[in-house]
Amino acid sequence: MRLFPALLALCAASAVHAADCPTAADLAGGIRLYDGPDVSETFRQEQPGLISSVYSENGVMTRSLLLRGIYMVEIIEMDESGALVPSTRITFSFSDPPGGLPDPVPGGGWEGRMTTLDGGEIYVEPFVVRFGPETPLDFDGCRYRGVPVTISYPDRDPPYFEELTWMPELGFSYLTGSAATDGSTVRFNYERIEALP
Repeated sequence: MRLFPALLALCAASAVHAADCPTAADLAGGIRLYDGPDVSETFRQEQPGLISSVYSENGVMTRSLLLRGIYMVEIIEMDESGALVPSTRITFSFSDPPGGLPDPVPGGGWEGRMTTLDGGEIYVEPFVVRFGPETPLDFDGCRYRGVPVTISYPDRDPPYFEELTWMPELGFSYLTGSAATDGSTVRFNYERIEALP
């Protein structure tokens, strides 16, 4: 079969671009998502089943720990040097043991209770997770599968929810939306992805 030179060049460029797209093997060194020049989120494999996320916006940073890349078990602020600020640590645990929390499977979900420890105060509340149908993702030509996740807290007034996207090929999720005080949804959108050297 004969291909025109321009088409051959396009195919070659696509192959090189795909080769630069992160894989799960890159989690050890870090995978970073970008929303413009001032917002990024960096994911790393801390140990089997535990992913860290460092969110940075205009130099202000927070670190989260995600059980199996989706269930947050800790969030803590970081100072300008990148050191953790212990007084800001908030931890979360669930009514099911870690092994009982479900992997994101389209159409699945889980309902239980979440316990929050925040500055010596303890809160217990219902926690509901729902997994939507698989959807394609595209970060500037890097294509992955995504599973929408909705996490809701029905006892809060007003009720609060967060929307995530789980990336099964990479093994982590990122925030795509959350409830505003007026009940609408605040959207977040990452545009680019890269593996850190």
